[in-house]
Amino acid sequence: MSADVRYIRYHAWWCASGNTTSSDLLFAYLAENLLETWVPPDRSQDWLLRRAMTGRRHWLAGDESRVNREGWPTGEWRAPYGDFYAGDERREPSESPPGLWSRPNPDWVAELPRTPALLLEHLRIALPPARQDDAMLLHHAAQALRSGLLPADLVTALYEALAGLPSATVHESVANLDGQAGTALVVEKGIRIEELIIDLDAGEYLGERTTQTKTAYGIPADTVTSFGALSSAMVEALGDVP
Repeated sequence: MSADVRYIRYHAWWCASGNTTSSDLLFAYLAENLLETWVPPDRSQDWLLRRAMTGRRHWLAGDESRVNREGWPTGEWRAPYGDFYAGDERREPSESPPGLWSRPNPDWVAELPRTPALLLEHLRIALPPARQDDAMLLHHAAQALRSGLLPADLVTALYEALAGLPSATVHESVANLDGQAGTALVVEKGIRIEELIIDLDAGEYLGERTTQTKTAYGIPADTVTSFGALSSAMVEALGDVP
């Protein structure tokens, strides 16, 4: 059999928290998540998504006795076009519409400009005017990058576009959650620093990190509140791993 199914692995620590009605922090912890997606060569065939929480937690505030929710959904989903939640929305699975950065489709990706200035304008008009600040542009681009489905030339063009943002800085040799080093695009907004990490030589997105820079709600300054690593490979069938 030929290896023509794309396997995309996203390993992340995410922050869960809960507040009282007075906004006092009841609890906050980082939880380890693993998302695995298998993409068939024919997008109209079933894709496979597995979401799991490993059970590992790092407490930032409070303890187990105060937790009032279980975190993120876990389980296995199959659906054509990777439209995994169509059933929950009581509709038939379909290809994503053009312009949806969280679910990029091949035709739209092929038509996006590779000129940084034009690409940044496409990214900007996808957001309401009130949310077109540098941090939101970085966050929105990360949704498409995190899909693991962007070609190398588009990943590189997005990096060049975002590197030109007024508040963006570039840091070399920054490691993702799994220890793979790349070039980080960094934007600070309020009490948070957002970083996107890219392997420029390979044109691959490696992951992201969010750091809280000041003490707030009982969480200390310089706490990493989100950290992720993306990788992909080709395998023979849904469910196979490299």
